[in-house]
Amino acid sequence: MDIFNTLYKGIVFNGMIQVDNYEHWDGCQKALHNFECLRVEQFNVHRIDYMAVWFKKGEMIDTQ
Repeated sequence: MDIFNTLYKGIVFNGMIQVDNYEHWDGCQKALHNFECLRVEQFNVHRIDYMAVWFKKGEMIDTQ
């Protein structure tokens, strides 16, 4: 969570963010989804492999 809070603001719009250990460690998933809630956003998360995911800053899930 500290990493998201510290570095997210420095990522350019449409910048790609990779999150390792997303599928391997529950704390990583919780941190990402808690950060989404704090920002009132829903990231469009894409799987890389059995552990890692990526998303673009500004690309959100279409809820309609």
